[in-house]
Amino acid sequence: MKKLVLFDFDHTITKKDSFGVFLRESSSFSKRLLTSVRLFPWIIQYKLTRNGTELKKKVLFHLLKGRTVDELVEMGEKVGHSFLDENKLKSEVFSTFLSHIQKGNEVIVVSGGLDLYIQPWCEKHGVKFI
Repeated sequence: MKKLVLFDFDHTITKKDSFGVFLRESSSFSKRLLTSVRLFPWIIQYKLTRNGTELKKKVLFHLLKGRTVDELVEMGEKVGHSFLDENKLKSEVFSTFLSHIQKGNEVIVVSGGLDLYIQPWCEKHGVKFI
């Protein structure tokens, strides 16, 4: 009997937060530093409340403004494919993930991360992403 199996991407399948990797790959150090200074009040608010929705929107806006859709897609694919490196994955969880795929189960990756980089990773493994 086919099972529905859900996996969270960040810190479940992966060892690191993929959003941070995407930000490092998609912007220069100086731009990240300037954005950190500009967004310092929101960073403090996040540290106090752990609600990062507003901060995430502001960071994305400041770091990625002026980029074309094609540039963003290319950066996302690069980051997504970097997570194909098994050193960036939790081996036990990734083995379980692969075994469910091999058994023919319906495997879906669930994440609050950006589809720009998670979707290419999921496509490579033949699973859905929501």
